[in-house]
Amino acid sequence: MIMFARALVELILCATARWYLTMTEDSHPDGIPIGYPNFHVRPVGLGDAERLSRFYCSLSDQSRYFFEPYRDRSVEGMRAVVERAVAGTDLALVAVDPEDEVIAHFFYMDVAKEVPHMGIGLRDAYHGRGLGAVLLAYLIAVGTHILQKKTVGLTVMKKNRRAFHLYKKHGFRVVRKDITFRTEHDSYEMWRSNE
Repeated sequence: MIMFARALVELILCATARWYLTMTEDSHPDGIPIGYPNFHVRPVGLGDAERLSRFYCSLSDQSRYFFEPYRDRSVEGMRAVVERAVAGTDLALVAVDPEDEVIAHFFYMDVAKEVPHMGIGLRDAYHGRGLGAVLLAYLIAVGTHILQKKTVGLTVMKKNRRAFHLYKKHGFRVVRKDITFRTEHDSYEMWRSNE
């Protein structure tokens, strides 16, 4: 079942990414100019620990302030992330450029939970270009149709207004206001119902 789900995710993501990359500024639904280099999306695999480590180490201090799902960004730390993905504990995907370098890491942690939580990390050069919204839509579709979850969740820092508004736009609502990430009660937990 896990292999089938991974193959289906890859098929959906690759087809959608190809469609998205062929859009022009005039035809894109949000009017966002694309200008992305070629990339493709695939599940995280056994050889990705070094790539993920380079990706997380390349993020700016500000990006890491808002998005740091793993404190240990070393290759060894990322091996644990890869192992969880390969074992099916997490559903983890990467967008990679033609040199196979990670430009985005997006995932659900603990997919067996009733409400699995997602995360999306982008290289700084891709912020503000619409790719985060596309990856969020992917994760929502995966949660609904492949994981068959009635509800999916995420955590966002209160200071990250841009992400907060994106999540609200995609149907997430605040369910807790007292989540601690960096400082006491600095984050929201948000859920989205897929029913």
